[in-house]
Amino acid sequence: MKKLEKKGFSRSDVNLAGTRYLIGNGYFGYRGTLDEFTKADMVALNLNGIYDRYGDLWRESVNAFNPLYTFVRVKDGELNPNRIKPISHVSGIDIQEGLFYRETTFRLKEADVTIKSERFADQKNRELMYSQYSIKATHPLEIDLYTGIDLDVYNLSGNHLDVKEVLDEVDFFFVKSVTRELGLPVIVGETTTRNFKQPGKVLIQNQKALRYYSIHMEADKEYILQKFTGVSHTREDSFEYLDMLVTKAQKLGYLRKKQENQEYWEEKWSLAHVDITGEEDVELAVNYSLYQLISSRPYSDQVSIPARGLSGQIYKGAVFWDTEIFMLPFFLNTDPESARHIIMYRILGLSGAQKKAVQYNYQGAFYAWESQEDGLDACSDYNVTDALTGEPIRTYFREKKIHINGAIVYALKQYLDRTGDDSVLFSGGLEMVMECARFYQSYLTYDRETKQYHVLSVIGPDDYHELVDDNAYTNYMVLFVFDMVFYLLDQARKVHPRKVSGLIKEKGWSEVIRQIRWAKERLYLPVTDEHHIIEQFNGYFSLEDVSLSELKNRVSHPNEYLGGKNGLATPTKIIKQADVVSLLALFPDKFTRVEKKANYAYYEPKTEHGSSLSKAMHALLACDIGRANYAYPHFLNSAFIDIKGEGKQFAGGIYIGGTHLAACGGTYLTLAYGFCGLKHFGHLLTCDTKLSSKIKEVKFKVLVKGKIANVKVTNMTATVTWEEPEA
Repeated sequence: MKKLEKKGFSRSDVNLAGTRYLIGNGYFGYRGTLDEFTKADMVALNLNGIYDRYGDLWRESVNAFNPLYTFVRVKDGELNPNRIKPISHVSGIDIQEGLFYRETTFRLKEADVTIKSERFADQKNRELMYSQYSIKATHPLEIDLYTGIDLDVYNLSGNHLDVKEVLDEVDFFFVKSVTRELGLPVIVGETTTRNFKQPGKVLIQNQKALRYYSIHMEADKEYILQKFTGVSHTREDSFEYLDMLVTKAQKLGYLRKKQENQEYWEEKWSLAHVDITGEEDVELAVNYSLYQLISSRPYSDQVSIPARGLSGQIYKGAVFWDTEIFMLPFFLNTDPESARHIIMYRILGLSGAQKKAVQYNYQGAFYAWESQEDGLDACSDYNVTDALTGEPIRTYFREKKIHINGAIVYALKQYLDRTGDDSVLFSGGLEMVMECARFYQSYLTYDRETKQYHVLSVIGPDDYHELVDDNAYTNYMVLFVFDMVFYLLDQARKVHPRKVSGLIKEKGWSEVIRQIRWAKERLYLPVTDEHHIIEQFNGYFSLEDVSLSELKNRVSHPNEYLGGKNGLATPTKIIKQADVVSLLALFPDKFTRVEKKANYAYYEPKTEHGSSLSKAMHALLACDIGRANYAYPHFLNSAFIDIKGEGKQFAGGIYIGGTHLAACGGTYLTLAYGFCGLKHFGHLLTCDTKLSSKIKEVKFKVLVKGKIANVKVTNMTATVTWEEPEA
């Protein structure tokens, strides 16, 4: 574990490198772009939990102004690998220290010039970010060094910040702005220290606030610029607060802040790091996935983790079920504070979910498919475009992806079991579960002939098949939520019986509970056929049974969307991602080994894996049925998806690149709960050796209610040992 880097510069790799070498702290993410890059290179300082809508375009997360903007001009032009081909270049991320770095050498007529830089996000004072930039030449050289704030930033859907004032305050720049929709203050600031004495001149024009230094460089002397920057938002005193933070950081100095950063990551990795003996680079890929999760962790109850992390505005910067199902387990094992934020974010979003339910004439709470602040659903009715015509395609994700409620309640159950923190139940958690169940109860359709309730017109995890009836995954999730109503009421009564009685009376839940029990006892659940297969939804077995390769041969455009009303996959059994397989992976004790093996074999060749969520579910189930070597390629795909840039970049004509945090979480899920067979029984842990033949040994730690367990799994043994608590 340490560094992930690439040598040589390619213009075509700029976008993927920006994702690959991201730094962040949950408050913001800063893409791994070069100091001299601009919006054309997708530079982005992306803010978590701050959203804006420009005109009629999609509402998305906000990219703040770029306070690290730095470049050098010489007689031949700007030293930028997009303009002057470098003779050598390397950029990368040191995940052990959360440090981006680059080194680029240009050959000019007068001299060889080398630019080095590094940057990191402050993990404690979350508004702050630092960089060090240096330049050295082999012979004397005249240069102009520019640094400051770039206000002309990259956005997917319009300009979101209205500049109110640009302040030049004796070596400090501050840009005051507000979001266009809600008028939220967003302040960006920067200052520098330098090892050279040339005076700087101010240049504020063309949406840039710059200082530039005309320097006669001496041969082989390194000229160093250290930047102390930050962004603050939503506070009434955002400017004063950021001014104080940046000033204090500058006084402490760059080396002190870098040391603090190293200490943070050393402590974090002491619990989160995974040791793997096996194929080369697998350990790095796994820990890189964990680095991305840590860098995107939520910093308060008001935010969670967006589907693409903080790598930009992809998927509108919204939170999906990815967080609860795929990312939460890592935080439950290593960072219960962040895990609690994930749970509380949904609890605090209850009012938004209730409003959405009313919008569609249902009771209870219908959680957002693409959740923004306060549970607002940013999902539109036209969520993808036709790659051939550019026309929007009608999709039903917003109104038919009802399994999101189940994912949220599933996550709450996991959190309660793992932490014992029942305070969340009395902080809105119990009401959230009840309202999720009320929604499901109001969504059901009763068949008087069969005397059963059915779940009609939904979309399961497989996006391609819309408006289907009795999707197996969804039906089982409905049952799970109904079960949780009674289980959690019983658990809560054991702690605060009077509070529970008072809540039931205050909310008028007695009749609701009776209705939920009635529906629960009569809910239709798809069962296996004579071949032990669960039909994904009613009518699935009658669809065209075409191979995936044959379907791909029918595609007219590489970015063509295969689902929806007229999608090529819609009339076939080809599915986008794990659906029934997800059901079996998440509820393994409900199904027999024979059923799990049969369904894995049936659905695996029919699954496109067009979502980065898919392969982890298949890997988990493969491990469960004793097919670890089947799981291993899926595991590698999840672990290397952002390193190799192999994820889907477009859905129809919509860009969906960026960091695949569900795959990062899925990598951890597969390793810990698949290959290592980790299971939780209250305060106890067990593990099992289900390693692929490619892996010789795995070691990692798990935090269990304040105690640390060391898990070690080899091809022959599996052990859990507990660390003695410090005196």
